[in-house]
Order: sequence, then C-alpha cells, then structure tokens
Amino acid sequence: MVPSRWKFDHFQPCDPSTVSADHVTFMTVFFAVSLEAFLWGAGTAIGELPPYFVARAASMAGGQSEELEEMLEEANKDKSWMN
Repeated sequence: MVPSRWKFDHFQPCDPSTVSADHVTFMTVFFAVSLEAFLWGAGTAIGELPPYFVARAASMAGGQSEELEEMLEEANKDKSWMN
C-alpha cells in the first residue's frame, strides 16, 4: 500500500512502553540545529561576496552600471512632472 499524503490510516499507534516521558526543551532543539543554522548562514554570507567584489571593482574603476543609470533616468522623469 502506497502512503497517502492525506490519509494516515497506514500508520500504527506507538507502543506506550517505548514512548519517553522526557520533554523536548528549547535548548535541546537549539543545540540540535545550531551547526546546520550556522553553516547555512555562513554559506549565505559567502554567497554575497562575489556580487560585492564585482560592485566594488566597478566602483573603483569609475564605472556605473547600466541598470543604475536606467533607474536614475526613470526617477528623474518621475520628478519632472512635479516642477
């Protein structure tokens, strides 16, 4: 029988003798996921470095991106009706 996403009749009830009376505390969960959370954050930070260095190199070279120029032109057009 293939398990259904919406029906749970294929699950058997837990054996009461194997169920632990321990409570799951916040710190238990925190320590269980702390390494993964740290690695996820570190990976995200490392993924932000290439765009930063590209933008920094363009800034140091005195260049300005075409996308930024288009945004500035659109902003100036939007302000022109106010005068």
